[in-house]
Amino acid sequence: MNINYIVTVRCWTYNHKPYIHQCLDGFIMQKTEFPFVVIVVDDASTDNEQEVLWEFINNELDPQTKQQDETDDYVKVIATHKTNHYCSFVFFFLKYNHYSIKKNKKTYLKPWEDKTKYIAICEGDDYWTDPLKLQKQINILNNNPSIMLVHSAFMCVNEKEEPIEREQYNYFMRESKNGDVFERLLKGNYILTLTTCFRKEVLDNPLYTNCLYSMDYNCFLSAASLGDFYYCDEVMGCYRMNPSSITMTNMDRVVSTSKNIRNYYHVAILNNKIPKYTHFQLLHLKYKTVLFAWNQFRWKKNKEPMELMKKVFPTFHFYLFLVILVKAFNKMFKIR
Repeated sequence: MNINYIVTVRCWTYNHKPYIHQCLDGFIMQKTEFPFVVIVVDDASTDNEQEVLWEFINNELDPQTKQQDETDDYVKVIATHKTNHYCSFVFFFLKYNHYSIKKNKKTYLKPWEDKTKYIAICEGDDYWTDPLKLQKQINILNNNPSIMLVHSAFMCVNEKEEPIEREQYNYFMRESKNGDVFERLLKGNYILTLTTCFRKEVLDNPLYTNCLYSMDYNCFLSAASLGDFYYCDEVMGCYRMNPSSITMTNMDRVVSTSKNIRNYYHVAILNNKIPKYTHFQLLHLKYKTVLFAWNQFRWKKNKEPMELMKKVFPTFHFYLFLVILVKAFNKMFKIR
């Protein structure tokens, strides 16, 4: 199919049989003025999820547009929805689990992502609830060239679709602001992946492509290093608290990877690698970065950030001296 898609939607899924149909329904309900393609990558699920996906293909997609091929790695199916002709799907049924052997799945998406202007993401156990989610976010991106990423409020649900309250996620939404959020985002991620839509340039940013750690936090920091964010204070989707999800069952790995990504961007600051900032603007961030390393060492006995920065930043000790000097003056001022 030779269609000029405007948006590529990533949908990673593994053992999401009870939830995947609701996720797919969130895609086909989208009312847009442009064509978009949803790429569903099933990582060799073991819970018969692939049966649900095949049923969806046979019942919901137009057989006259269906294309199918097979390699040693996957079976691929491409087709357009029967009634929503702006919504096309590409399904990758992987023949073996890529996550367990750390094989990159993103290469399968390149033929479509390289030709689209925007990227959205929704994993198989989450789902969109606003039929205008994509249209609203693309309107914002089209009308504001300085905005790199749009995200929204969300609802948290359990496995039974029941709304649940989590103060952590309420805090995330309170923290969400418009404009330059790079410094705030560097303190920790507060953005839910399913709510996002961003420019393709985010994935082409050398900061993103050169990072060794694969996590959406890297994508968000890449976007923040290039431009501004826009927060839509309206619920556009649901995040499912799924105890069997990869995130929940590998929390130690998630925390460790987040720290590594944060350190990576701290080093980028010290090396003047944040695209949207001038060298003068980076002076403030360099001070904050060295202050972060000092606080990690002083209060948490964590030497890693400081040792890493010493290796890559020749004037680290000068900035560290400034940090200690400023803190000493602040202490003296408070005493007075």
